[in-house]
Amino acid sequence: MSATASAGQGQGQQGQGRGQPQPPAQSLYDALELTPAATQEEIQRAYKRLALRYHPDKAGPSESAAEKFKAAAHAYHILNDPERREIYDRYGEDGLVMMEQLRNFMQSDQGTLLQGTLAAGCAGFVILLPLLTSLLALVGARLDGSLCSSWGAVLTPLWVLDCMLLLGGCCFLLGPDSSAANAGWQLLCFVLVLVAQVLTAAKLDGKGTSFTAALSPLLLLGVLRMLAAVAPLARERKWSARMAAHLRASVGACVAPHRGNAASGVQQQAGLRGAAGGEAYVQLNEMEAGQAKPPPPMQQQQQAGGQGGSTQTGRPPPGLPPFTHTGSRGAQGRGAG
Repeated sequence: MSATASAGQGQGQQGQGRGQPQPPAQSLYDALELTPAATQEEIQRAYKRLALRYHPDKAGPSESAAEKFKAAAHAYHILNDPERREIYDRYGEDGLVMMEQLRNFMQSDQGTLLQGTLAAGCAGFVILLPLLTSLLALVGARLDGSLCSSWGAVLTPLWVLDCMLLLGGCCFLLGPDSSAANAGWQLLCFVLVLVAQVLTAAKLDGKGTSFTAALSPLLLLGVLRMLAAVAPLARERKWSARMAAHLRASVGACVAPHRGNAASGVQQQAGLRGAAGGEAYVQLNEMEAGQAKPPPPMQQQQQAGGQGGSTQTGRPPPGLPPFTHTGSRGAQGRGAG
């Protein structure tokens, strides 16, 4: 019981220890022995005093003094800058880390590109909004009959917008990252759209032939874009056909020698089998006529292996697969024996 009670008391003490609030981490003002209301002059004087006290040349090889010196230097580096001090007072050291990360990103190439994109977007919005508003107002007034100007004059905001797009496109396409083919293609598309706009305005003023002719540049642009989209597929299909033909030719060149060797091997087997059969037939005829002596038992076995009525496997020459020979003369030879 006493052991159980002591264990319970130990657990209770541990629980009380966990529940107690931890002491706050040392702040930068504590490292300089100041309060958050300290002025810049007080921060500088405090750092000089602590640097003279805890400098390794003054305090000697003491680890605690070296740690206090580093903490004082870090606190002075942040609190001496008004911008960093303001961020630290509001968000703590986490805010300082985020500020440094954001500053590094904005100084990188990605940050520069983002700044340029945002600036161009804001400028474009500020410029495009008045142009589009005036264009819609002029077109509405011309359609209502309250404005008697020509359509060329009514569409003046559109011409201004085209000029701005042309200048911006030239600056972008003539950059180091753009190719001449891409720049030429984009310029051709812009010219076709501009020609369609001019022909449509002339037709509205009664100077053109038809709207079909006025919109023909847009039709041509659509056809060109369709061809540009289909051309990569055609090139890929042609490349696939060439690769398939090359693969078939390579496989044929590798297989042809093996086919020739197999055919020559079959012919050699057929010739050897024919020669062995003819020799055995002559020996059998001589034995029946009594002109020749029977071969030794080992030779009879070899002849039976090459002539026997039952299928037996002879020993072929080196380099050729085993072959079998079944003949009716084998039965006659065994009967004669």
